[in-house]
Amino acid sequence: MNPLSTVKLLYGAVIIAILAGIYFFGVYNTTKSDDKKYLPQIATLQSVLEQGDKQAKELTDQYKENEDVLKKDNAKRFAATNAYYDRMLRDLQTKSANSPFATSSQGTDGAIGQQGVGRQSEAAIEFERRCILDSDKVTGWQEYAIRNHLPIGE
Repeated sequence: MNPLSTVKLLYGAVIIAILAGIYFFGVYNTTKSDDKKYLPQIATLQSVLEQGDKQAKELTDQYKENEDVLKKDNAKRFAATNAYYDRMLRDLQTKSANSPFATSSQGTDGAIGQQGVGRQSEAAIEFERRCILDSDKVTGWQEYAIRNHLPIGE
């Protein structure tokens, strides 16, 4: 090998090492300084995220609590409604059993094709009970939406 080519090769290796060192230390130092530069912003972002997580957990707990209250209220309303209509049906059955004009369940009213008065009243009471229970369900969910600040159809 020629001494001149060896010097050129050595000179090229030194230049590559210098450029690599500049690149490495420049990028490394820039990255470290950038990290330090953005640390306050990162800390602020982390605190905002933690605060958001805390608020989300509180809202979830509040929704769960409101749902539990709704279930308890609905259970009480449904039990009271059912008890009221059960009493009405028992009273109706007692009155129709004691009435000398009690209609048989086998006969029908020829004009409108329905069963006798006693059965018609029981059906009306059952229908009213189902309507009240459905209304209570809708009202309960509306109350849940209002408690949780959810928009209801406009």
